[in-house]
Amino acid sequence: MILAADIYNQFVAARGGPQGITIVDLGCGPGRVASFLGQLFRDCDYLGVDVQGEMIGWASAALTTLVPNLKFRRVGSETDYAGSKSFEVPVTAETIELVVAASLFTHLDEAGAVGYFREIRRMLQHDGVGYLTYFSFDDDEARSFARIAAERNSHVLTQSGKCWYWGSYGIFDTFYREEDLHLLAADAGLRIANIRRGWWARTQRPTDETAAFQDLMIVRRADFPSVLV
Repeated sequence: MILAADIYNQFVAARGGPQGITIVDLGCGPGRVASFLGQLFRDCDYLGVDVQGEMIGWASAALTTLVPNLKFRRVGSETDYAGSKSFEVPVTAETIELVVAASLFTHLDEAGAVGYFREIRRMLQHDGVGYLTYFSFDDDEARSFARIAAERNSHVLTQSGKCWYWGSYGIFDTFYREEDLHLLAADAGLRIANIRRGWWARTQRPTDETAAFQDLMIVRRADFPSVLV
């Protein structure tokens, strides 16, 4: 709920008019943020997509039947994590005002991240906004937490291209430096307008802010004026 509220507040501050907007939720799982987004963005046209057919089936039965404007579709035919792949979302190009990806880029290697950056660029309206969570690899505390997590799960933190990762098929966490995310986004025609650090790699959870667990990057199309966040 903290993440959904944070997205809502930032979106309204940047664009205003939250009612009736178009939303795509990448890697929606069983609709973990869908109901919150639906309550905050009244009368929104929401589409959640995921590779997990069982989760999509549950979300459709549990949520769409109660709130018809919350819709869910499976993409791809994977049975588990697809961290190196991206999938086209069944929406018309440049029609989406808000793209959300909660806990998607935390499981994508460079190829997967590039693919979804490009898909986000394809979907976004000129003034659309994307809110994407990820794990930072920019400071000693974050790098230490990443290595500890890998060791606790009997893995070794490894670099591959522009990302660091630990895990294998079925569990796969990835970490990125901000400068590399800027490069990957720019190659896809996007601009990272802002980054908000979460509290996953802090020894103490902050009490003076509303930061969510994961780090958050806010993306706009590269052709949208940079003076406007």
